[in-house]
Amino acid sequence: MVEHATPRHYEIVIRGHVSHRLLRPLLDDFVVTHADGRTRLTGNIVDPSQLHGVLQHLTSFALELDHVNRVDDDATAQTDPNSKDTP
Repeated sequence: MVEHATPRHYEIVIRGHVSHRLLRPLLDDFVVTHADGRTRLTGNIVDPSQLHGVLQHLTSFALELDHVNRVDDDATAQTDPNSKDTP
């Protein structure tokens, strides 16, 4: 198993409007937004087992995943207000 030294930033997009009630176990780790008929979760994932657990939670409710992307570290630094690399 490969573990990352630092968390990786991910974007998970689900088709439809998913209630905060279903997402409650994920709210501490992700920012949730709703737009264009999709629910978007963005946040840091520490290792592959955490990613698997998040996806298992979502699919256990028969939610339709649109896509899962690891966000480029450079893009995260530009959009993350807590990043130390931001001017």
